[in-house]
Amino acid sequence: MDFLKRAFELKEEAVEIRRHLHQCPEIGFDLPLTTQYIKEKLTEYGCTYKEICQCGIIADIGDPTGKVILIRADIDALPSRELSGEPFAAVNGNSHSCGHDIHCTSLLICAKMLKEVESELKGCVRLCFQPDEESIHGAIEMIEKGVLEDPHVDAAISMHTKAQFPTGKYNVGKGNYLCSSDIFRVEIEGVAAHGSAPETGVDPINIASKVIDAVQTIQTREINTLDPNVITFGSIHGGTAPNVIPDKVVMEGTIRCFTASSRPVIKKRFVELIEQLCSLYKAKANVEFTSQTPITYNDEKLCDDICRYLREMVGEDGVSTLTSGVKGSDDFAYFSEKVPAVMYHVGMGTAEDGYIYTLHNPHVRFDEDALPYSCAAFAEITSRWVNENS
Repeated sequence: MDFLKRAFELKEEAVEIRRHLHQCPEIGFDLPLTTQYIKEKLTEYGCTYKEICQCGIIADIGDPTGKVILIRADIDALPSRELSGEPFAAVNGNSHSCGHDIHCTSLLICAKMLKEVESELKGCVRLCFQPDEESIHGAIEMIEKGVLEDPHVDAAISMHTKAQFPTGKYNVGKGNYLCSSDIFRVEIEGVAAHGSAPETGVDPINIASKVIDAVQTIQTREINTLDPNVITFGSIHGGTAPNVIPDKVVMEGTIRCFTASSRPVIKKRFVELIEQLCSLYKAKANVEFTSQTPITYNDEKLCDDICRYLREMVGEDGVSTLTSGVKGSDDFAYFSEKVPAVMYHVGMGTAEDGYIYTLHNPHVRFDEDALPYSCAAFAEITSRWVNENS
């Protein structure tokens, strides 16, 4: 089958699915509307599915006695409101500003196309609809519940939307492809006081400002500047009144590293600096890492195969091979630790075309003309791989 041609024939259906999912964004493992819709579509397409963990769904297409390749699509959203201005924008306070609605849509349309050629598959394609990627727990849960077994999975792929990148163009990079991510929670315990008498207390807000500034020196003075890493504070809460010094401030954020060697160094120094700085200012610090994911490693042989498949489908210019600088992270990394795996990106429109915002921005928009490319890639890669390797 010419999957790209077929995907363009199914574009209207893909847009309908995407907009439906886009309007009901749900977070974490609590995805009842999303998973109910996935189940209905899989049933419509003739797929038998199993829910192996809360809101984690798998379905197999093809011959399980041959080689097995898994396609992972994350299906959760972000707990932030949408301001895109799209007529189908979500209004429930959550948003698909990371594009997981497109990932899910691509896998559903892929399922429909693969079912149409199932008798020609010499191996098995496992569809994996994964919850809770944003909090970096979903992949671990699905792996623990057996997503890579019965039958044993031999390889895995996943895709991600890429903002500010040409519509429908693919990027496939070898080796370390996405950064590790360590989500932290820092609690600074001070002593409450009246705002007019700070000398009677220990001001955790003042100390928090010094912490935020101090930890950035880890990147600039303790790690090779050619080694990409980022420490970001995304949340800070402390105090309830303008004339009261609170007794506590809580900060949350992420540490992202592109090399495995720098990750433990940064984490160790992060904790040391905060604890010692807080002690210097007579406060107490509690630092914990609430979730962690390693670097996403793209298998070199599987990358070569995927580039070959995609270039034969869309031409040489339709595929780029940039690796460095992809500082996002994804719990697909846990799949890449278990089996040969590749995550690649699909362009969702450039700033010149009017798509000016990045992922996780409440204003971000995605070019739906990219949908046939994201759908076709899933089907082309997996069908070619099982038929060549089984």
